[in-house]
Amino acid sequence: MARATKHESASEYWRGQVRLSEAFEGTAAEFCRQNKINPTSFYLWRKKLKESRGAIVKSPFVAIEVMPEPRRLLPDPKWVAELIHHLAVHV
Repeated sequence: MARATKHESASEYWRGQVRLSEAFEGTAAEFCRQNKINPTSFYLWRKKLKESRGAIVKSPFVAIEVMPEPRRLLPDPKWVAELIHHLAVHV
């Protein structure tokens, strides 16, 4: 496994590894295996960086907001039909 150089802190090294893993087209375990990285260390650092920096790791979940049903801007179709019928009868 490649280690952080003396000019690179451990957090910088792991931040880079997490970024590389995000671009990797495979699982995190496959990334670790191909790059000779200890998976336990990778997962611990990924979690630590996510908690300290926000969403470094992509989440499979998407936030949604449930909105109330919009108010009806058009008149009720039944009312329109009755109005048309009434107007047609009295013309």
